[in-house]
Amino acid sequence: MRVSLEDIKCASGEEFKLCPHFFQENIKKDFELRIVYIDGVFYAFRIDSQIHEYYATDWRRSNQILDFIPYELPDSVREKLTVFMHNMGLFSGSIDMIVDPQGEYWFLECDQDGQWAWLDSIVEGAISDTFAHAFKYKLEEMSCELS
Repeated sequence: MRVSLEDIKCASGEEFKLCPHFFQENIKKDFELRIVYIDGVFYAFRIDSQIHEYYATDWRRSNQILDFIPYELPDSVREKLTVFMHNMGLFSGSIDMIVDPQGEYWFLECDQDGQWAWLDSIVEGAISDTFAHAFKYKLEEMSCELS
């Protein structure tokens, strides 16, 4: 949600201790991306949240009204996200990004437990299949290391 600088200045240190927050600059959006990463495989979806004022700040207010359109990430973004996931030690995660009107990509967050099930039908079950195969491989790999 959007908050003004005045609102932030009015909040006391005690209020922030009770409920920590993350604040970031408001980035003008062309569109948003939800990216599901599974062990080196990407499933990216374009979200044109800006067409509805209610979702312009955060599409997650309701994922049932907006369209999620498969999107091909540029290689440079894939490479950076792969390095990030590797450095964070994450096997999978749901990544949220913004693409601004100049075509710049802005990383917002990665939720290692991020939801993706509603996106799976868009790609005919490919996310579930990829996750199952990758998870099986990881379990086999761990089993060999323990032996």
